Amino acid sequence: MSSVFDGGNLRGFLAGLFGGPDNIETLPENTWLRLKGRGDVTIEHADYFYFKRSTDMFERYATDDEKVPHDGSCGACGRTTGSMVHCGLCTRGWHTSCMDASARPSGASSSVSTWHCSSCADGPLSVFTCWCALGDIDLQDSTLAFVPGTHTLTGYDRPRAGEQVPSSFKGGSARWHVADGTLRPGDIFIFNVKTIHCASKNGTTRFRASLDTRVELTRPGRRAWPRLVAEAAPQLK
Repeated sequence: MSSVFDGGNLRGFLAGLFGGPDNIETLPENTWLRLKGRGDVTIEHADYFYFKRSTDMFERYATDDEKVPHDGSCGACGRTTGSMVHCGLCTRGWHTSCMDASARPSGASSSVSTWHCSSCADGPLSVFTCWCALGDIDLQDSTLAFVPGTHTLTGYDRPRAGEQVPSSFKGGSARWHVADGTLRPGDIFIFNVKTIHCASKNGTTRFRASLDTRVELTRPGRRAWPRLVAEAAPQLK
């Protein structure tokens, strides 16, 4: 897996796609090999829900120096008094009584590190899934399908237990896009972790093999650091 996702070919492609090697970071701890056997199917889902429930990826994505200063007032009513829940990304406070019922945190979700306000949760994130075929894959082998634009939907921070897509997604009217022709080994898809996608049923006796990992756009403050070091290096000799 490391030779695929940390190899020069893919990293060079990603650097070109996102504007340079300083602009990207791979997240190797979130890389998996997947095998789909006969009859296996992957239901429609957005990767965001898994990572929000099971990892600290999005808490780490917002570092302390990026959190927006605020005056201590509620993001809805503007009052500064009363108990508030604070967003783990922008740190803005909110009275639970001022929230829509579906957005109110409960239990463990009420902590500052796990609850996100609607503005932060619903905005597209600069975290992407990079999926790579490890063999010939066509519609009969469990290929991928996507609904473009679904990373801009609302409701991502309010998943019900076991929910895989936001409540604003209308599956019955969705226009799914499937790759034309057969995927070859090394073909990749790159999509936002909030993009809704699925995989067709494997109707063959072969295993469908693939790899997927996460790619993060480097935050501006960290993006400049490698360049500053490179520029300073000749002066240190």
